[in-house]
Parts: sequence; C-alpha cells; structure tokens
Amino acid sequence: MAGLRGLVQAMEDDLDWIEIHSRLAARARDWDEGGRPDNRLMSGPDIAAAKRLIETRRPTAPEMLPVQLDFIQVSEAHEQAQRSARERDLEERRRLAEDALAQSRRVVRLTRAFLAGALVLLGLAAGAGWFAWKQREQSVQAATEASIRQVRGATRGAKRGGSSTNDARSPNHAIRPARGGCARHSRPAGRW
Repeated sequence: MAGLRGLVQAMEDDLDWIEIHSRLAARARDWDEGGRPDNRLMSGPDIAAAKRLIETRRPTAPEMLPVQLDFIQVSEAHEQAQRSARERDLEERRRLAEDALAQSRRVVRLTRAFLAGALVLLGLAAGAGWFAWKQREQSVQAATEASIRQVRGATRGAKRGGSSTNDARSPNHAIRPARGGCARHSRPAGRW
C-alpha cells in the first residue's frame, strides 16, 4: 500500500511540474512568436519560479524546450539590465543631490562672509559717524569758546580805552551780527 501511495504522489508531483512546464512553454512561444518584445518577458518571482522548474526537473520529466531556456535567460538578463539602470539612476540622483548640497553650502558660506563684511563696514561707518559727531561737537565748542573770548576781550578793551563805536573790537560791533545781520545793513535807531 505504501508503494502505491508513493507512486500516486510521484505522479501528482510530476503532473504539477508538467503543468508549470506547459504554462512556461506557452508564455515562451507567445513571446517568441510575438517578436520577442521586452514587455512580454518575465520578472522577479516568475524568473525565480522558472529557474526552480529547471532545478527540480526529474529525469522522467519532459526536457526544457530551447525557447523556454531562451525566455528564462533573456528575462533574467533584462531584469538585471533594468536593475542596473535603476541603480545608475539612483546613483546619478544621489550625486546630483550631493552636488546641490555642496552648492548650497558654498552659497551659505559666501552669504555668511558677505554678512560679516557688511557688519564690519557697518561698524566702521558707525565709528566714523561717531568720530565725525565728536569732531563737530569739539568744533562747535571751540567756536563758542572763541566767541566768548572775543566778546570778553572786546568788553575789556572798551572798559580800558573807550574806543569808538566803529572799532572792530567794540562790544556793539561784536553783538550786532548775532542780532540779525552785519553792521552795514543794520537800521539806524528811530528811522523805521
């Protein structure tokens, strides 16, 4: 009884193998008769199943047809070529991304350098402005002190010598320009 069961099991196994073999043969003939286009080739799991079919063939099973072997071989080569193309494409994209990253880092470095230079120039301009303001303040202070000394000197001179009103050092002459113009254009008292 055990021998009969083994024979039945072997026949069922062979029938499964023969069924897969027949489907593969039909696909291979369609591919061959259709001009062997790439879009009819097998991919991934189908190629692995076809290779297992070759490996599990029993001596009593039918031989693999040459068109089947070509179909498996061309499908595997096409799959490998597509995988290589995808890997090259990914590598190219990675390289482009790295180039873009390096370029953006250069732009950031240049921007930082420009910003640092602009800040230095701003600091220099602020320092020059402060220096100019201090110089102006000193000039105004020196001019004020000179005017005060001139008025004091004229006042002392008037007290000492009683100089005329047309004297350039007289207090009236020194004060007149401050009131509204030069002495030449001043109004005589009581005329207007």
